[in-house]
Amino acid sequence: MNQGPPDHGAEPAVRPLPFATAPRDVHLRVMHLTDLHAHLYPWDYGSDRPAPGVGLAAAADLVTQARAEAPNTLLFDGGDILQGAPLGDLAAEDAATRRAQGVAPGVHPMIAAMNVMGFDAGTLGNHDLNFGLDLALHAAASAQFPVVLANLHHSGAAHDAADATLLPAWAMLDRSVTDAGGRAHRLRVGVVGFCPPQVVMWDAKHLTGRAEAEDIVSAARRVLSQMRAAGCDLIVVLCHSGISGGAHHDRMENAALQLAALGLADVILTGHQHMILPGPDFAGIDGVDANAGALAGVPAVMTPHHGEGLGLVDLTLSPPADGGHWRVTGSRVQVRRARVDAPVLAGFAEPTAPRILPTAGPGALSRAVLAAGAQAHARTVAAARRPAGHLTGPLHSWFALIADSPAVRLVNLAQRTWARRALAGGPLADLPLLSAAAPFHAGWRAGPEAYFDLRAGPVARRHADMLYPFPNQLKVLEVTGTMLHLWLERSAAVWRRVAPGAVDIPLIDPRFAPYNFDVIDGLAWQVDLTRPARFGPEGDLADRDSGRIRDLTWSGAPVAPDQRFAIAVNGYRAAGGGGFPGLANAPRAAISEITVGDAILSLLRDAQGPVDPAPAHAWRFCPQPGTTALFRSAPDAPEGPAAAQASGGRMIERVGIDDKGFGLFRLHL
Repeated sequence: MNQGPPDHGAEPAVRPLPFATAPRDVHLRVMHLTDLHAHLYPWDYGSDRPAPGVGLAAAADLVTQARAEAPNTLLFDGGDILQGAPLGDLAAEDAATRRAQGVAPGVHPMIAAMNVMGFDAGTLGNHDLNFGLDLALHAAASAQFPVVLANLHHSGAAHDAADATLLPAWAMLDRSVTDAGGRAHRLRVGVVGFCPPQVVMWDAKHLTGRAEAEDIVSAARRVLSQMRAAGCDLIVVLCHSGISGGAHHDRMENAALQLAALGLADVILTGHQHMILPGPDFAGIDGVDANAGALAGVPAVMTPHHGEGLGLVDLTLSPPADGGHWRVTGSRVQVRRARVDAPVLAGFAEPTAPRILPTAGPGALSRAVLAAGAQAHARTVAAARRPAGHLTGPLHSWFALIADSPAVRLVNLAQRTWARRALAGGPLADLPLLSAAAPFHAGWRAGPEAYFDLRAGPVARRHADMLYPFPNQLKVLEVTGTMLHLWLERSAAVWRRVAPGAVDIPLIDPRFAPYNFDVIDGLAWQVDLTRPARFGPEGDLADRDSGRIRDLTWSGAPVAPDQRFAIAVNGYRAAGGGGFPGLANAPRAAISEITVGDAILSLLRDAQGPVDPAPAHAWRFCPQPGTTALFRSAPDAPEGPAAAQASGGRMIERVGIDDKGFGLFRLHL
């Protein structure tokens, strides 16, 4: 059924013919959710309040509506199901406890809810492996639908072997579909899944010796051909990999466009980047039709994360004639957003006796989803509210990309506290000890509400979970001064170049992920924004001869290129995540089973009194008199003297609110 290799000079393969136009034509609606990240209930555990329009239950209403509109539907999930919210963390803790007791884990609450919704197939994303391979495979085995993954193999297995993959590479769904004239037809839908090959690096602790990853495009070229030869009439790709332009290169992280260019798929359902297609997010990339929703001529959708929307690909299919094949003769791609004005079910947030009220608004499917996760949700709310400690000062991330942030400082304090104990009495105990951490709540694609803001005083577990949402293990690396310099140069790619005397230049590169902006606690330095960035936003070398980092010092003395340091980091960064040069091969000075989140809780609980998160404000921009730049932050972030106090003396003015609801601020350099 594939439409053949794309011809960029011919009429696009995607045509505005979304519904059956002849009696024997079939209207098939393909529905897509992805990157749910353990968001089941419309509840924000960090703020402990309702979050209308978020979660699988909110998406269930969209699914109900979409199914009612089309005679033939399929529902798929694109991965990253198990991790990303406290409900997923608690489910993983419970599973580990049961496994240690010799008891089989129960069905994961996300999988239980998805079983209720009637998914037709799904795949795993990279974050589904954050808690270990056993939990991910158990979750897949508990699903009442095929979970497929074609490029994650058993270690040492030949990639073309029939049983090489940890999960089935693909599945064939044998479905009866009804045409416009009311007649039934047999349609064999092949569904295949892919994840970023970097997963074996990002979760090396869990996967080394057990799993190997194959390049997405290489695996797709082989597997999709096998699917067609096996008789699949339609091939749907669950691509937990994003969209990037340019030619294919080995082990691309975001390879959906290059996969589409093979001309072997009929529909591509993509995710991972937490962006949206169709829409402006991917405008201007050669081979992407950002308006219609197509990659190299293949209908494609990237659905909003956290259940905040549903991706729809409507296909017009013409049945075989005279021994031929099914043909895609029309398509339409759209994204529907979940309602944010939907009434919230009364009582479901209470940890005791949660109630699912049948007359409180959502339809039957949403109520069934809520019921499937009710116990897990109630236990998560109770755990999130447990006291954890006290702070002497506020935690916020308003200015985390232009100044030291107390939210990042607390993470670094926790990492250094653990590392000091881990190195005590060992051969590296006398090395200068540093820590590197990045902000996870700095707006970006998560929107203007995605900033951390906590007043001084009591801290609950929910605050720690929100501050550090990933189950990354702590590690200590041995590094040199040269490596530290390059580390900070990679972080400095977050800013655009600002010429002396420029006025209101947009400062932050929107392509740069804030979680790659590491602040190294224990050093001091300046940043020269007049220079071009040495690295690109994804870590590629952009200008070998450039450099922005000036006056790098430790304890008041310049850092020598060969000077040795110990530095505490999370496991993702230690494995080379984020494209930081040299880290993947740096010697490991200490490795722990403790996660960064647990280290934060330990710091708060073990302190003799309240913890002071005030940052040292050890890094600054080189002065540029008469120069200003604009940056985005929370709409209610402070300005003037309050902003100066919160940012270590930066001169910050409020400009207004931008078209996405962010606060727009002016920084005087």
